Amino acid sequence: MMAYKLMWVITEQLKSSRMFRSKSIMSWAEILFDAVCASLQLFDSDDKNMLIHRHLKNKDFDKITRVIRRLFEWNRWTSPQNSEIDRILADNKSVVKGWLKNKGLTTGYLRST
Repeated sequence: MMAYKLMWVITEQLKSSRMFRSKSIMSWAEILFDAVCASLQLFDSDDKNMLIHRHLKNKDFDKITRVIRRLFEWNRWTSPQNSEIDRILADNKSVVKGWLKNKGLTTGYLRST
């Protein structure tokens, strides 16, 4: 049981390290923003720009929660150490974002259940 907990901690630490690298955040934040806006049916650029100034209902928060949960569940975050993701996350933002999308971290993936 202790070994399982230790492996879980190591896996979560690796996942967090990958998710919260600066270029990683900058890249997935744009994808997340688009997914949240689409989930709330905000397609106009003015509506998107006012996202944080809107009155959100409980059902809107539920939609946002599902999108964020999908981001954290993406399987590439838990790839083995020294995987391709580790090399890519050291690259520039546009390369990182393109790789994330190419590997399935898309607005459609985040919105799916």
